Parts: sequence; C-alpha cells; structure tokens
Amino acid sequence: MTVKSPTILLLAGVTLTSLLLAGCGGAKKNVSVTSPVGSPTPPNVTSTAPSSTEAPSTEASSTDPGAPSGSVGSSGSVGPQTVVLGSQAWLAGFQFQIKTAAYDPDTQIVTVGALVSNTAEADTPLSAILPEVLLDPKDGSALLAARSVAPSTSIIGGTTATASFVFRSAEGFSLDKAQLVLGTPAHHQWLVPLQAGATASGEKPVRLRVPATLRTASNLYYVMTSAQLLPWSCASTAPRTAYIPGAKSISVIALNGTLGAGELSVHASGVTSMYIKAPDGTTAAVTTLPLVPVLSNQSYPNELLCLPVPSHLPGVYTITITDYEHHVATSKITVP
Repeated sequence: MTVKSPTILLLAGVTLTSLLLAGCGGAKKNVSVTSPVGSPTPPNVTSTAPSSTEAPSTEASSTDPGAPSGSVGSSGSVGPQTVVLGSQAWLAGFQFQIKTAAYDPDTQIVTVGALVSNTAEADTPLSAILPEVLLDPKDGSALLAARSVAPSTSIIGGTTATASFVFRSAEGFSLDKAQLVLGTPAHHQWLVPLQAGATASGEKPVRLRVPATLRTASNLYYVMTSAQLLPWSCASTAPRTAYIPGAKSISVIALNGTLGAGELSVHASGVTSMYIKAPDGTTAAVTTLPLVPVLSNQSYPNELLCLPVPSHLPGVYTITITDYEHHVATSKITVP
C-alpha cells in the first residue's frame, strides 16, 4: 500500500480550486446587462426614440386644401377690398364722379362712393334713379340692384352732393372684375369698371352749335343761348324741368333760351306747338312746351325745351314753332 504525502495532496486541491473559479468566470461573460429606464444608453445599444425633427405637425400648411377659408394661402379666399377710382359717368341728368368702391366679405356688402351733380333745373332725389343703378359681378350671374342710397333728400338743381350706393353681393364676389352699371339695358347706359385705372364708357352730353333765333310774323321769338344733345329724356316744364332715364334708341336736343315778344298786334301770344324734323324725315313734338302766354315786350329767360330725336343719327334737323295766330318760324341745327 502506497501512502501519498501531504504536500502532494495540497497541490492537487489548489489546482482543482483554480479550475472551478475559471469556469465560473467564463459563465459571467455571457450575461447581458439591461439599463434601467432613464439611465444612459450603453455605447453598443442603438436608440429608437423619435428625434425632434420627426415629430408630426399639428398645423395645416399654407397649401393644405383643408385649411379654413380666409386663412393665409387658402385658395379662392377674398378679404376686404377698397379701391380708389376716378371715373366719370352720367345718368338722367346726374353727373357722377366715382371715387371709391369697397367690399366687406363678412357682410357681403359693396359700397360705391361718388360725388353727384344735379344738372337739371328741378331738385331731384337720387332715389328717383335708384332702379337704374346696378352692379354687375361679371361672373355670369344677374345684375344686382342697389339696396339703398344716401343722401335720401333731394339734390338741389345745379348743386353737388356726396353720395353712396349700397349693394348686397353673393359669396365669392370680388371687385377685381365687377362693374357699376348706370342705366337699365333698355335705357342709355354707362359702364364703370370698379378697378383702379380702368376707363368708364357711355354717352355723355354733346354741346351743339346754337341755332338762329326763331321769330314769327306776329313778333313772338325764342332766342336760344345753348344747345345740347342729351342721352336721356325730360319731364315737366321750365323752371322745373327734370331729367329722366330715356330709351337708348332716343336722345334729346335740349335748347335753352329766352321766350318773349316785341310789340304785338294782339293782346298776347305764345307757342301753340313746336316740333323737330330729323334727316330721315321723322318728326317729334317738344316734350316741354312752354304754356305761358307772352304779352307785348315781355320775356321769360331760361326756358328749357326738349326735342326727342333718333339716337346716333347725324345731320341737319329743322325746328318749327307755331304761335297763337298760326304764324310759323323755323331754324336749323346740326348734330355731328
């Protein structure tokens, strides 16, 4: 029987212990480590948190078709508009200086501002021509009638007033293409674009050469001091002659002058009839015949006489008057 020495046994135990420790250390190398929430990410672990540049936007972009109407960049939206204008136009004896046009999309109200001069003898309110004041949106829709006008009082003959006309538009209206229309389609019209720098179009009064005095054999006379071709008609008699809208096929030769008489062989005289003959042979009677009798050496100044004539018919016209004693006098006037 062989007996091993204590020294040999001790060395064997040390060797066995070392091998066991080495085996435990190798197992530890295969254990993964998980960082707690909120701790720094280990160097060899890739972060998957979204970056700040990848966060989704909660605002609509300027080209977003779902952006609300009227927002910046929204398609087709129209904000408040105001346009400074400088057009001139005419309607039934009123001269218009169109100054401004404004549109409020919230109320859909369109307001046109103007200086309006009444060139007639009679004091006339703008309400008398309100049915003739229209707004054309120029989008294929119907003409819009004016809803109201200021001032509501009459404009004294020969004076000027500041006026405004109010219209109610439809959705989508814009001053960029609209125009003011003075006169219904059946009457003489003026078209006034509501864009800065645009030019209005229509017929304005034309001054004519004053014809020679009409004087009858009984010494009744009418001395004319002015003559105009007007794109409207007349109503009533001097000194309260008013202008009214007229059919576009008819114009008026308006004569202003003094009706009087020299020494008469009878107590009084006057005009019983007055008419005008056009170059095409048609005739028309005066619409404002003065009915007052004239005594010897008496006169009435500023007698406005309106004679209807065909529109756009140039040439020489013949004016004829007849007095109480059936004496006749004629004079001629040329329309260019």
